[in-house]
Amino acid sequence: MRFGLAFLFVQRQLERNSGKYKAFLAIFVLILLIIFQYTVMTLYFEAKVSMPEPFIKVIIALVFIFLPSINAMWYLYVIHSTYESKVPLWHRAFIISVLSINMLLSLLSLLPGTNLYFVFENGRFAIGRVHFIHGLIYVVFYLATMIVPRKQILMVSRLQRLIYLFVFTL
Repeated sequence: MRFGLAFLFVQRQLERNSGKYKAFLAIFVLILLIIFQYTVMTLYFEAKVSMPEPFIKVIIALVFIFLPSINAMWYLYVIHSTYESKVPLWHRAFIISVLSINMLLSLLSLLPGTNLYFVFENGRFAIGRVHFIHGLIYVVFYLATMIVPRKQILMVSRLQRLIYLFVFTL
């Protein structure tokens, strides 16, 4: 409920059809998807609700795909907030390439025996051998948010800079 109210408040502050508005809307939608996926996983693993194993595997893969996407959208939001003119195309190319690598590793983890991001066999979930790459993706977007738009961020007020950098951490 509070999240929805916060979204409505911030949404009204942003100009529609702007890059900031679209990035913020994407963050909201992705968070709702993650909440749904987390609910399904909790029902399966904690409440022991019976669900088909392929369905659970897909849900887990989607969580691995969508979670870093939230960080990417926050980076895009900051980029659109700091550039007064048109945002350079390489920012989007950077986001798409990092998220594509993440999506590829997530989808390959669905194949039996790959053991990349996760392993799900006989109703048990375990972390895969290259799970650290998933964590590095968060670090990449966090560092990019602080370093890449450095010149533009310095032109923004100090309070706004703190909001850009520390809301991301939360």
